[in-house]
Amino acid sequence: MFCSGKLKKIIAVFLAWACILSLMPLLSERAFAAESGYIRVGLTGSFAKVPSVTILNTDLKIGVCTGNTFYPAGSVRSANGITVTPETGTFVAYKRSFDSYSRAVTEAATLSAAGSNKAYACLAGKGAWKVYEASKTGTANAYMLRVSTGNGSFLIDGAAIGSFPQFADAGGGNIKLSSNTEYRGRIEIGRYGGASKVSAVNVLPLEDYVKGVVTCEMPRLWPLEALKAQAVCARSYGLLTGKEGSSGGLEKGYSIGDSENYQVYRGVKGESEEGRKAVEATRGQYVLYNNRVIRTYYFSTSGGSTETAEDVWGKGKPYLQSVPDIYETEPEKQPWVVTLTASEIESSLLKNGYNVGTVKDIKPAVITMSGHIYGLKVTGSKDTVTVEKGKIRSVFGLPSTKFKVVKYGEVPDKVNVSGDSKSDTVRIGSSYVLSANGKAQKADSSLSQYMVLSSDNITGFASKAPSGKEIYEFAGSGYGHAVGLSQSGAKGMAKAGFNYKDIISHYFSGSVVR
Repeated sequence: MFCSGKLKKIIAVFLAWACILSLMPLLSERAFAAESGYIRVGLTGSFAKVPSVTILNTDLKIGVCTGNTFYPAGSVRSANGITVTPETGTFVAYKRSFDSYSRAVTEAATLSAAGSNKAYACLAGKGAWKVYEASKTGTANAYMLRVSTGNGSFLIDGAAIGSFPQFADAGGGNIKLSSNTEYRGRIEIGRYGGASKVSAVNVLPLEDYVKGVVTCEMPRLWPLEALKAQAVCARSYGLLTGKEGSSGGLEKGYSIGDSENYQVYRGVKGESEEGRKAVEATRGQYVLYNNRVIRTYYFSTSGGSTETAEDVWGKGKPYLQSVPDIYETEPEKQPWVVTLTASEIESSLLKNGYNVGTVKDIKPAVITMSGHIYGLKVTGSKDTVTVEKGKIRSVFGLPSTKFKVVKYGEVPDKVNVSGDSKSDTVRIGSSYVLSANGKAQKADSSLSQYMVLSSDNITGFASKAPSGKEIYEFAGSGYGHAVGLSQSGAKGMAKAGFNYKDIISHYFSGSVVR
């Protein structure tokens, strides 16, 4: 059969596109149900505000999600996956809409072959396809995306749809964004806030999200009851911080990220058999106070006692009170000593807006009931300032605010002891102490700190003072903000026989798990 050159070009373009994307039945013929129990997680670690995002899956479903309902629009097939980039060109949109991709691409091929400008099929609604032609007289769109495959490309107009596209594995498998990153559910890619770059959001069931958090936040070989407590806390925190739902938006695509600024999430890579077991054993359970899910803060190590939210952040909650953490006998983060010179302190203070001149003295201004320092007073040649709350950690580079300032000439391990008939002052380093097995033995002089357990706290005492007058030592314990659940304490409680509900109710005063 004889074919003109123009007709051959149209046929070739159509066949190439037909290999790239095949459409599902018309959306009007399909029944949809709103999704429940989903969460949107911004992949802020590696896939936020980047030039492009590549999905390695070779067979993908594409669709949009509005009103927490996912509307599939077709299937993308490519041997090397797809790459999504911002589209910054200018286009003219033809008014006519097409009820399938194949009709839109046929029209685009015809226009491209007949004219001087390239035309593209463009997803511009819930299954509504249009043809967009590149034109210098057209308009740019801050919400336009280009999806490239090995054989061609098509456009997605987020502004016309009201949201950005989501991609799922056509066979129900996981989504791969690189050789070592894999995610359950779907991946949404958008130019949030009209940015010139793209970001990826993982849209997935909340329970699957928690599977990717538990053993990123707590070692997988810790006791199961501790892992279960972590799972319930991660679920409660994720629900409130991430806000339930699968629908996207054009300006902000997510409320929770995947970094430690929220809670660490690494997708399938972050899962473990132990973590999945903890999630399944607590499926659907949350931490409640007055019948409402609460935001369950947690941290690594308290150092012997947790802290009230009011003393740390200035705003309290009845369930975020200071509680003893005496089961934290195997802390994940060991007691520490940070040594700073006077000049180092002066420099750090200056960078943070405190000009005290030459440092003359440092001492606690306010110590909370739990032994954390609420205010640290620094006296200098020019001024005296008090560094408060969370700024103490950032200004002095300390793991926690549970510490003592040790200065030249002091005897930091001196304590008062009381017997049946008298009391005395002794040095821990020259005393006999009870070891873990209950035997009396000489204190280990090689330790930087001696940790003393009382009925409601664990207190550290530095073993020696700094060697010079210009040196300050901060001898402390704990790691993190100290509000809520201590992960190391949860481990200790689990080893002592407490279950996950006991653990959670201890750290979140007046709360219940259900």
